[in-house]
Amino acid sequence: MKLYLESESTNTSLAFALAATLIATLLNSISSDFTSSHLVGWLGTSYLLATCSFNPLYGRLCDAMGRRGANQTALVLHVLGLLGCGLSRNMETLIAAHFLAGIGGGGLVTTTQVIILDMYSVWERGLATAMASVFNVLGTGLGVL
Repeated sequence: MKLYLESESTNTSLAFALAATLIATLLNSISSDFTSSHLVGWLGTSYLLATCSFNPLYGRLCDAMGRRGANQTALVLHVLGLLGCGLSRNMETLIAAHFLAGIGGGGLVTTTQVIILDMYSVWERGLATAMASVFNVLGTGLGVL
């Protein structure tokens, strides 16, 4: 059980970092494909706004649904948002889908930290947080490629 939750929390950290940096590298081609460069600033803003707004909500969801349920809900919302980003046909739909991905992304960050705090003692938390940070940095680096 502990190993499953640990791998789930590091995988969600990797998914969040990949999604957060992927749009920044594709910004020029996205704005030229949709021919709406005046809306391109909303792509990053919508994701960060959703992440920051829904971040505190997931603490309550962890209490109500349990750690695994809240983490899986966040992951499903994140994946649905990314799927919507891939299937969008105009800039407005892309911004809305990216907002949905941000709602899930905020939950991934929060639930990962809550799971680490619940699973490990005070002495082991540093190593567990460092492992999650390694995957976060790995995802950030891979997202730029």
